[in-house]
Amino acid sequence: MANFEQKDQQKRALVRKFEVQRKFLKAVTQNQSLPQSLRYDYFLKLQKLSKKTSAVQVVNRCVFSHRSRGTLRKFKLSRIWLRELLAQGNLTHTTKSSW
Repeated sequence: MANFEQKDQQKRALVRKFEVQRKFLKAVTQNQSLPQSLRYDYFLKLQKLSKKTSAVQVVNRCVFSHRSRGTLRKFKLSRIWLRELLAQGNLTHTTKSSW
């Protein structure tokens, strides 16, 4: 489990480091008012950046179990932990629905 946490933290730090640079390069490449050659040059610079610096590479994980699948963004919990905490009544302003 510790290995997942360490890798996740490294990925997030790398994405955070290159976030501004990536956004700038993407904005320049998508700006239609700039000349085509300039946009193409910045597109090539964007392509040279590592794939690991993309925000898509970051995976949302459960805070408790570090499970990657079935994680709800709003709660940052996996579906299993969310159900368990709702059944216990430990999440405020939420109730387990039953009919």
